[in-house]
Amino acid sequence: MTKKEHFEVKKDIEIIDLTPDNIAPGTVVRTYRENLNLTQIQLAKKAGVGSAAYISDIENGRRPVSRNLAKKFSELFGVSVEMFV
Repeated sequence: MTKKEHFEVKKDIEIIDLTPDNIAPGTVVRTYRENLNLTQIQLAKKAGVGSAAYISDIENGRRPVSRNLAKKFSELFGVSVEMFV
């Protein structure tokens, strides 16, 4: 990545720094999902993955985000694919 991207998401009154260098992809997924008021089940359906457990595994660092899924998340959340890899 040549240009460093910096994203902030307002969550209640707390500002969460989502600079790709300092945050795990699963945390990015959870933060964007929660800010869109989506359940893990809803996100799984929108992203075309099997279950909420799959999303939970990603959010908790037990499963990596594949390149294809990163592209889907990028489209759903309107952010760069690099946020998830």
